[in-house]
Amino acid sequence: MAIRTAPSIQMTRTLVADTVVLEVRGELDLATAPELCREIETETAGGERLVIDLSGLTSCDTSSLRALVGAIEESEIRMCEIAVAAVPGSALDRLLDVTGTREFLRAAPTRSAAVSALG
Repeated sequence: MAIRTAPSIQMTRTLVADTVVLEVRGELDLATAPELCREIETETAGGERLVIDLSGLTSCDTSSLRALVGAIEESEIRMCEIAVAAVPGSALDRLLDVTGTREFLRAAPTRSAAVSALG
């Protein structure tokens, strides 16, 4: 089910087992990060388990990554379980390592591995 589309980002919501999967494609930047953060807040309002599949991102900057981490931390405060899928070796995967952000996220190499990481 397509959710919302900002000029350079597309998000699709699906349900896998008991986990909501939010597939994100396009560019995650200063203009699109607020849209993703709002969607994360919406999807976790009821304490859902959420996988954010970022394998379709074509770019992501550090300010957007910070916004993403902030949205995930807020959701976890509300007792939501969240995992992120990032393709190994991708620009996002390298950004997670270079910035040290990976230690703050439950990151997995694939969508299915992210779903499994949530138990």
